[in-house]
Amino acid sequence: MSQAQALRISSILDNVFTFLLLIGCLGLFVQIYKQNDNLSALQNKYDQMVVLADQRMKRIDALQANLSDRNDKIELLMQAQEEERKANGERIDAIRKIIKENRCVRNSGISGDVINRLLKSE
Repeated sequence: MSQAQALRISSILDNVFTFLLLIGCLGLFVQIYKQNDNLSALQNKYDQMVVLADQRMKRIDALQANLSDRNDKIELLMQAQEEERKANGERIDAIRKIIKENRCVRNSGISGDVINRLLKSE
């Protein structure tokens, strides 16, 4: 093989390797571009998920506030009911006291005078 042929083959091989290197670089560029698109799509999905999570947290906070308000109302109603029970207990005690003082109980029940006193005391 002569020196000219060796240079020619070397030049051809250099061109082939350069061409293959260029194709490899283009393939790598395409792959990077696709990965960038995939990352952009994932970022968009992540942003959407963050927005949805924020909305859900706001809903949860609103529900917790609503639940807290209802619990407060229930507590107030229970306190009012307890006060009413206490007042009713006091009324029952007063009625018992009046009945014991008068001893006007017949077989059929309480006399009319006792009933009138009870109605006046309320």
